[in-house]
Amino acid sequence: MIDGKRTFRRILICLIVMLAFQVAAAPVLQMNSTVAWAKSKKKTKKKKKAKTNKKKTGFVKKNGNWYFLKDGKRQTGWITFKGRRYFAYKKGSRKGRLVRGWFKRGKKEYYFRETGKKRVVCSMAIDCTVKINGIKCIFDEDGNFVKCKYAGKKNGFINTVGEMARLNQVRNNILASLVVAQACVETGFGANVYRNNLFGIYHGNSYGSYSSWEESLEDYVDFMHTYIPSIFGVRDWSTACYIVGHSGYAAASNYYSALVSVVQSNNLTRFDK
Repeated sequence: MIDGKRTFRRILICLIVMLAFQVAAAPVLQMNSTVAWAKSKKKTKKKKKAKTNKKKTGFVKKNGNWYFLKDGKRQTGWITFKGRRYFAYKKGSRKGRLVRGWFKRGKKEYYFRETGKKRVVCSMAIDCTVKINGIKCIFDEDGNFVKCKYAGKKNGFINTVGEMARLNQVRNNILASLVVAQACVETGFGANVYRNNLFGIYHGNSYGSYSSWEESLEDYVDFMHTYIPSIFGVRDWSTACYIVGHSGYAAASNYYSALVSVVQSNNLTRFDK
């Protein structure tokens, strides 16, 4: 009986000691837990901050335009990325914007793709043949525009103007057959090219005067931009003739039918390809 009482007392004392220890150690354990939680939270913040500070390198599109970033900064000038070349404007409101379409630097002319997936769009055409506005264009290993791919003869008024019109179609998107037809009608197939004016254009009350046929064609494009902008991008020759023939371009009432006749009788649509 005495031994039983002693055992009970010992158990009771042990329980009291354990309870006292837990009460005394609780603040310390709580503090350690708080410290561990704080450290964990700090690490999480550091990770988030590290992710935030990691600046982007690559292509971004904004308001329909493409840019190339390096460490978060827009790049300008020539850019080479994964085997492709690009050019970004260096100044002005377009600074950092990647070039699309035709681009001239000095006497050299380049073409940067206007459509395609990321990294393809805005990339320069190099050592290849690209179909632009319906016509195949050849570019050398440095990206320089070489010529239009055309095996036709180059002698005679129609073929000479035809080659110019093909190149103009590539650059300015006006159907070549229409351009040649208008030059033929306005000059009598080259019989009367007064002051190199191929298209009968007047400025005020004076007949346009040019240093070359190329300059005359450039003024013709400007004229169309101003007075007949709907002609750009038209791909059907008959529609193109109709638009110009009924636009008031010429005073003659049969201007439309004259253009159609010239296109058909001289197979001018060959210049559209």
